[in-house]
Amino acid sequence: MRIAAENYEELKRFFVWAADYFFQSKQPVAALNDTEASSRANARTGLAMAIGDIIELAEHLPTDQVRAIDDTLRTKGIVTLSEVRARFWSRIRRVMERGTIKSDRDFYAVRNVVDSLPEQEQIRAWQMLDSFEQRAVSKAQ
Repeated sequence: MRIAAENYEELKRFFVWAADYFFQSKQPVAALNDTEASSRANARTGLAMAIGDIIELAEHLPTDQVRAIDDTLRTKGIVTLSEVRARFWSRIRRVMERGTIKSDRDFYAVRNVVDSLPEQEQIRAWQMLDSFEQRAVSKAQ
């Protein structure tokens, strides 16, 4: 998921809430704030990866728990878990349809969900991840 500058604050509010809910910790938010102080672009990248981790963590939550989370977030004026999931999964669908990973963002988005994909898509996703890593190693040499 790529986070545009205009969506950063909205998604950061979601992350602040989710870090407390899932991790009961302020440390992830502090790390994001530190990154934000030095580079907003790097903070957007880090936030996208962190939200990917949260989506992966929340993947197996029962529907009623997701509804309760969504209701809580909506009441607080924060984008819901379901809305964030939909944004995130649209990126995965585009990458899988394209059949190749073109960026680090795509790599981490696919990597965060590969184990939860259907078996045939897992095989294809692992091949795509491996291919991207091989290209990255070749460029580094």
